Amino acid sequence: MNVHQRINARKLVLSYLYHYCFLQKLTANLEQANTNPDRDIKAENDPFFDENFLADLQDLRNKTSKEGEKFQKEIKKMLTSDDQQEIPYYLKSFFDQRKSDDVDGEYLAIMIDKFPEFTETIKQLVNTHNDSFPYEEMEVCNQALFLLWYTEYKALKTPKAVIINEMVELAKRYADDGAPKLLNAIFDKILD
Repeated sequence: MNVHQRINARKLVLSYLYHYCFLQKLTANLEQANTNPDRDIKAENDPFFDENFLADLQDLRNKTSKEGEKFQKEIKKMLTSDDQQEIPYYLKSFFDQRKSDDVDGEYLAIMIDKFPEFTETIKQLVNTHNDSFPYEEMEVCNQALFLLWYTEYKALKTPKAVIINEMVELAKRYADDGAPKLLNAIFDKILD
C-alpha cells in the first residue's frame, strides 16, 4: 500500500460521502417540511443548512406543489440512483488536479461499494455513544467522516489507532474546530 495514494483515495471518498450525507440531510428536511406544512423549516447547527438555505427551501415549499414535488423527486432520484454512477464525476474532478496513479483504486472501489452496508449501523452507534445530540443533527462533514471511518474500519480492517488518527486529521482539515475532539471521543467509545 502506498500511503500517499491511500490518503488521496480517502479524501476522494470523503468528498463522495459528503455529497451522499448532504442529500440525506436535505431529504430529511424536505420530509419534515411535508409532514408538518404549517411549521417553518428550522436551521440546524450546520453551515450549509443556514437560515438563507432553509429560507429558500421554505420558499420552494410555498410555491406550487408541482414545483416542490419535482424538486423532491430529483433529490430522491440522486439518493436512490446507483452509487457507482457518480464515481466518474468524482474521479474526473480529482484527476483534473492529479495523475490517475495518485489514488489507491482498490481502496476507492471497496469503500464506495461497502459504505451502504454500514450507514444505519454507524448512525445507531453514534447515537448510542453520544449524549450531546443525535447523528442526524450533526454537521454533514461529521456524518461523512463517521461513515468513512466506520466503513474503512469494518471493510478494510484498518487498525484502531491508524483510523482514529487519520479521521481526526481529516476533521482538523475539513470540519469545524470542535469536530476532532468530538469524533475522537465517539470513535474511541465505539471501538472499546
